[in-house]
Amino acid sequence: MSHSSSGAILVTTVDRGATLLPALARLQPRLQWQLYTSVAPAVFKACGGGFDTVVVDGDHAGDGFEQWLLQIARCVPSTRLLVLARDPRDARHAAVAACGWLRLVGSGTLQDALGAPA
Repeated sequence: MSHSSSGAILVTTVDRGATLLPALARLQPRLQWQLYTSVAPAVFKACGGGFDTVVVDGDHAGDGFEQWLLQIARCVPSTRLLVLARDPRDARHAAVAACGWLRLVGSGTLQDALGAPA
């Protein structure tokens, strides 16, 4: 899938973002990553367009965040939506794993999900 957008959003805690943002920048240096600590403002920003990817830390997003992400899928269907989980097999991620429009990834498979650097 080819995207012309250059923005990307990471939704997680500030502490985890400090660890993940440099790794994400190395994985996808063409993307300009922005950190959000809650899902709602990230969704409003993403729905405005210009974002290639939204990565949500499923371990810290809170209940029902999938419904927020559904708004992005409706508004900007070309945006890649990834849910990051330390243990994707954990029962609390069952709803994400079961839906067909979100991709649940672990830390070890995040690089594959993002693809090779452009």
